[in-house]
Amino acid sequence: MSRLANDYGLDVWIWYPAMDEDYADPRTVEFALREWGEVFRRLPRIDAVFVPGGDPGHTRPKVLMALLEKQAESLRRHHPKAQMWVSPQSFNQEWLDEFYQILRERPAWLSGVVYGPQVRVSLPELRAAVPRQYPIRRYPDITHSLNCQYPVPDWDLAFALTQGREVINPRPLDQAAIFRAYQDQAIGFLTYSEGCNDDVNKVIWSGLGWDPEAQPVALLRQYSRYFLGERYADAFAQGLLALERNWRGPLLTNAAVETTLRQFQDLERAASPQDRLNWRFQQALYRAYYDAYLRDRLIYETALEAEALGVLRRA
Repeated sequence: MSRLANDYGLDVWIWYPAMDEDYADPRTVEFALREWGEVFRRLPRIDAVFVPGGDPGHTRPKVLMALLEKQAESLRRHHPKAQMWVSPQSFNQEWLDEFYQILRERPAWLSGVVYGPQVRVSLPELRAAVPRQYPIRRYPDITHSLNCQYPVPDWDLAFALTQGREVINPRPLDQAAIFRAYQDQAIGFLTYSEGCNDDVNKVIWSGLGWDPEAQPVALLRQYSRYFLGERYADAFAQGLLALERNWRGPLLTNAAVETTLRQFQDLERAASPQDRLNWRFQQALYRAYYDAYLRDRLIYETALEAEALGVLRRA
């Protein structure tokens, strides 16, 4: 991948968590230097290494930063211009204060700080505390919908209990709003993903990264046109917007869920056998059917509950 990215002139970042048990032990440090150094040696291009302080990770800042100073020296023996970035993810207040104190000493080996999930302060607070010589890059979680950095607001309990954290989650308008929030506090981003459930969100962030003024619906049309075909450009884009609207407000009263299903059923009937095998098409179609099924079930079971409660009240 490093070689291919280099052929295209693309930056190569490595996400490299420090997961050994005890970096206060010199033997562990020596092992890590050898292990990481072999990776640095083998890859033809590395522009930056990003080490999360937590999520995963468990090393207090003064020990972690001492390790990374050595790793940065090793990195630059193989890639002289490569950068070393770190995030204060999962740090409690004591560790965060310790981290800030180290940054106030202006370590020259450190290139920048990453703001990601489980950073316990807001991005503006982090920017105010970190010396200006260190840029901050965002690490937004685009893959989770619950118990996460950017949960679906006021998500109906029926959705939350049945679809969970890693559901197929096109959120074009939400993601555009998240992108634009605090945009002036950071330089760029690396999106956090765990698979293909957030495929639409990836395209929204990438498109806005190229053009922050781009409109989400225009990016969705490009997405639909490229991955499904010209004839789907607007209809599929509108369907993706409708899936996001399915999650707005109480499911019990959201009749738009049925409209969304009809939109996708129209697309399904018109699709060729090959189009129906397209996994991006299948993902959105599945969500439309599932949302409608869940609403029907919720209406039915709510009525049963009301009937049972009525019997109990009369008993």
